[in-house]
Amino acid sequence: MKKNVLFASLLLNVILLVAFILSLRKSEQQPMQSTPLALTSHTSVTTLASSARSSVQAKFAWTELESTNYLEYVERLKGVQCPWPTICDLIIGEINRLYAPKLAALQRSMSPPYWKSRSFIDPRHDPEVQGRLRALKDDRRLLIKQILNIDIEDFEEKLSGEIPKDDDLSFLPEDKRALVYALRQSTYDRWNAITKTFRNGRFLPSQEAERNRVKEEFDTQLPAILNKEEYLEYQLRLSDRANNLRRNLEFFHANESEFRAVFQIDQEYQKMLASSVSQAEREAAVTYLKVKLESQLGPERYAEYRRANDPNYDVLAQVAAHYNLPEEKVVEAYNIREELISKYLKMSLEPGIGNDVREGYSRAMEQEARQKLLPILGEAAFKDYAPIENSIFKK
Repeated sequence: MKKNVLFASLLLNVILLVAFILSLRKSEQQPMQSTPLALTSHTSVTTLASSARSSVQAKFAWTELESTNYLEYVERLKGVQCPWPTICDLIIGEINRLYAPKLAALQRSMSPPYWKSRSFIDPRHDPEVQGRLRALKDDRRLLIKQILNIDIEDFEEKLSGEIPKDDDLSFLPEDKRALVYALRQSTYDRWNAITKTFRNGRFLPSQEAERNRVKEEFDTQLPAILNKEEYLEYQLRLSDRANNLRRNLEFFHANESEFRAVFQIDQEYQKMLASSVSQAEREAAVTYLKVKLESQLGPERYAEYRRANDPNYDVLAQVAAHYNLPEEKVVEAYNIREELISKYLKMSLEPGIGNDVREGYSRAMEQEARQKLLPILGEAAFKDYAPIENSIFKK
């Protein structure tokens, strides 16, 4: 009996062992699946399912957002959490497409057919065209302001890097900047309205008088807007006199303090000349200019200033700049030119010198100048320089 019980127990253990081994083999044949930690709880799985359903429900067609009512369009875009810069891009793009054909048609309408006479002024600068263009652009700007509450000019400048239209007035306070810009625009339009009537290379006396009156009104109204310091800053940057000085001083290479000093001295000199009634007063003005400039700049820089103001130096400097010659070459060539002219002028003024002798001196000066200037300037630069030299080479 005991043997039977022992045998049955052994048989049961063997069966259990075989079952265990078969179970292990089956589990090895099935690939292991990794489960993210975040999905092990029932709550996380429920949240994921809910998000998936929301994502499906959030899908929409673009036609469901678009609207010809721009205010409604903006609200719909906000409703789907469209970023504000993208909303601005979309709305501004729509309005630009609305106004672009109108702006283009206006500009094209002002160009006459090829067989008709054309105004001296470019149609794009015609005050009538400019006024109508500004009106359209103002309508566009106000519409964008109503919808997005932004200033389109400021917005586009920030995005595109465009320079503001009144950037050259940035040295002024903002409120005065707007006033000066408006005054300048009005003067510009009035000036162009007169220029539009230009015919056959001339203005009528009455038209010229009107141009002068427009300029005088601007010159009177501007100082009434600005204080003394602001007016000086305006003149330094934007006056006709400052523009002339910049051109004349191109090869002087003035720094800011030198330019400001020269401008203010020149300004006083111009006043003295304008009020002078005698030769003595005019000579006094010239002396004042020389003394003040030399005192302010110093002897060496004053000599460079005078040289840079000489049209003959300007010609040499222009040629040298074109051929990439160093400034030392320009100065050397200029000094040789001055010495030659002084030398032969002195010889030609000697008593008893006839025209044939003077003519011989002139040919000798030309030959000597060629021999000395050609090695300095080089053949190509000298070939450009000789025909425009005023006093040495025969044309």
